[in-house]
Amino acid sequence: MENSDINSEPNPPKQGPLGIQVMESKDGKSRLRLEVQDWHLHSKEDPRVGGGVIMALSDSTAHFAIQSLLEDNELHATVDVKINFIRPGREGVLEAEGLILYKGSRFAVSEVSIKQDGKLVAKAQGTETFVWKREKK
Repeated sequence: MENSDINSEPNPPKQGPLGIQVMESKDGKSRLRLEVQDWHLHSKEDPRVGGGVIMALSDSTAHFAIQSLLEDNELHATVDVKINFIRPGREGVLEAEGLILYKGSRFAVSEVSIKQDGKLVAKAQGTETFVWKREKK
């Protein structure tokens, strides 16, 4: 999906099996959201969002931020991510904002903040490397 399509959707499509929605992706920035479902939680007795779910939201947010800066022949891959879990995510909505801090010719550095009800849930920083599409022979 092209970034212009994402930004013009009144109800953005859900991305993948987690149900992440892309709200914005342009100019090296992105905003995504996740409506927390029961299956995102550890259990009914322990209603915290799993760390892997928060990590996936973070990685997706960084993906759409960097994707908004790339040319058609460029692809990217996550090299590393460091995440700090500040407080547990709970039932409700998680909102993520991504920003590309640096984009060079070989790699980019991203920063992602995930909040719930205005409070910081997690903060991540990652590195993406670039690869170029090869023409099929």
